[in-house]
Amino acid sequence: MDYVQENSLSSNALLPSEREFGELFSVSRVTIRRAIDQLVKEGYVFRLPGKGTFVGLKKIQQRLRVMTSFTKAMGQEGHIPGTHLLEMTKENPGVSVCKHLEVETTDPVLKIRRLRSVDRLPFSIATSYMLHESVKALREEDLAMYSLYSLLEEKCGIKLAKNRATLEVTMADYAEAALLEIKAKDPVFLMKGTISDDRGQVVEYYKAIYRGDRLKFITESD
Repeated sequence: MDYVQENSLSSNALLPSEREFGELFSVSRVTIRRAIDQLVKEGYVFRLPGKGTFVGLKKIQQRLRVMTSFTKAMGQEGHIPGTHLLEMTKENPGVSVCKHLEVETTDPVLKIRRLRSVDRLPFSIATSYMLHESVKALREEDLAMYSLYSLLEEKCGIKLAKNRATLEVTMADYAEAALLEIKAKDPVFLMKGTISDDRGQVVEYYKAIYRGDRLKFITESD
């Protein structure tokens, strides 16, 4: 990867052909092919048949057990975060949502679905469910510009305190793949969890789908 760093190549940049690399470094094409095969296995580069070999997407780090907004977390890592609001509807919750939010099926909830991007490339699909009465101050135009968590605190007066989540690997369905610009059945991370306030009341139940090729989770002990 020295060549990529020395030439400041960004993600998706086209690399020289095996022949060009061979001439550049005065080694055989067999040696070059083996080196590229290893880089493909490690995820540093990828091949597109008939088009060539390209620099892979840089993995984005996200810390587990840390409750912070997507916008703030990506900004701290030096990335450009983006949000596209896909859906914002008031609806009656299903049994699963009721269980996680600890509400009744007769209690309307606000469903918010967003496509998140990092450095202008699709990154995740986030779906949030919150008791409508508690967050009725939220507006569509705000969600397109500001962090949901900052809006909950500043506009709804909710002090967020605890994040409880599970993480598993699954496969993207056709609709998810289209939004994330990957192939159906490609591996993705699925995170589900709840956010509680400082009184222990569940504020949000969320589900987030992350592109498997763009993310790595990190954790550390207390």
